[in-house]
Amino acid sequence: MKPISIQDIVTVTGGTLLQGDASLLVVNVTTDSREAKDGTLFVPIVGERRDGHEFIPSVFEQGAVCTFTEREKPQTEAGVYIRVENSLKALQALAAWYRSLFSAVTVIGVTGSVGKTTTKEMIAAVLEKKYRVLKTYGNMNSQIGLARMMFELDDQIEVAVIEMGISEHGEMDRLVHIARPELAVLTNVGMSHIGNLGSRENICIEKSKIITCFPKDGTLYVCSNGDGREMAERCIDTSICEDGNCQFVYYGTENNPDCIAENITVSGTHMKFIYRRRENGDTHEEIRLSVLGEHNVNNAVIALCLGERFHVPMSQMKEALFSYQPLKMRGDVLTHNGYTVIDDTYNASTDSIISGLSSLFDRAGGNRSIAVLADVLELGEFSKEAHERVGEFLLEQEKKGRILTELVTFGENSALICNLVKEKKSRIHTCHFDDKEELIRHMKEIVREDDVILVKGSRGMAMDKVVKALVEE
Repeated sequence: MKPISIQDIVTVTGGTLLQGDASLLVVNVTTDSREAKDGTLFVPIVGERRDGHEFIPSVFEQGAVCTFTEREKPQTEAGVYIRVENSLKALQALAAWYRSLFSAVTVIGVTGSVGKTTTKEMIAAVLEKKYRVLKTYGNMNSQIGLARMMFELDDQIEVAVIEMGISEHGEMDRLVHIARPELAVLTNVGMSHIGNLGSRENICIEKSKIITCFPKDGTLYVCSNGDGREMAERCIDTSICEDGNCQFVYYGTENNPDCIAENITVSGTHMKFIYRRRENGDTHEEIRLSVLGEHNVNNAVIALCLGERFHVPMSQMKEALFSYQPLKMRGDVLTHNGYTVIDDTYNASTDSIISGLSSLFDRAGGNRSIAVLADVLELGEFSKEAHERVGEFLLEQEKKGRILTELVTFGENSALICNLVKEKKSRIHTCHFDDKEELIRHMKEIVREDDVILVKGSRGMAMDKVVKALVEE
């Protein structure tokens, strides 16, 4: 982080200096008291369960130089206190100002219902071959996390690949005015958070606000698969860009994209495909991946598309994509006692479960395939439809000869998947559990050497506990 003065912080946030020296410098900003160190500005967030103000004394003991406070008086005699009306809004205002100090940095925003993290990782992997890249880490893609990510910028960074996640109306407006992306990727429009946003059309409209601050040559890259292209053309209002215009580039495997993957093949634990950009005529490039799943092909295509825009040599892009491995709990492949567990427990949506099941079939080949699925949360009135869509996908695959050996579900809503499969008299063996410990005991009893097991569910279902039980003695 580039050092900033406390006087600048007071000015930018419209705060009041209650105590301390305004000439001191801040070199770190955090909302987590455990991360406080010398030169830190601590931002106490008032949450539903904890009030960050209670940690102010401890952050000063750890070396913090300054804190925001929503209270009228300082809690300690030591340290600098800046009174603000709302700590979160002050953090966001400061982050937006700090971002403005780096006009030479190109910010690429990544949003969508599914695949934001993997897409961001692949784009960054490609661009890192030529540039100094900052990328979102952990789950820092929300109103708090994205603001904190801005303080990772420094004079060495050339490109920032920033994940931008929303779950409610108006949230993207706040995010985009902090990060001000000049290019953006819309991975898809699914049903994540549909319980809050009301419809897929509303989700598309909200996510598309990522283009609000685009400059004249701003470009939105949209996955054209499924109804992605039609949805974008119907729901995205390009007049909301700063100059009333922005360009669309479509990528994917279907519906006439500009950047396309063709001839996709699977061999063991690898995939390959032919990458082609329509404007380049007959130029074809064979791309190899060390991960499975058509969703990863789409992620690789947009990474290639952006890599070309930034003039990264194709040979280096190929190397970056072949070397790519998924992050922990996001399709991470683990082996134990001769069987394979695909740990995809970080979060879940209907679309990501279907993508995960496709990868499971590819990886299992002729071996037994087992899916352990938990509820997808935050779907509201659409929950029944969304969960049954997973069951319908499994039945469609069965007709194509891709038969799941065993379906194991956990939670109230995932039972709908089992019920649908059983009603259709599928050959898939099904088991449903309301108790996670019973599910784990069942899995330990049935798992065999060479089995391939997918474990997936919303983060709130804590399915990582099942993974740990399967891969640890």
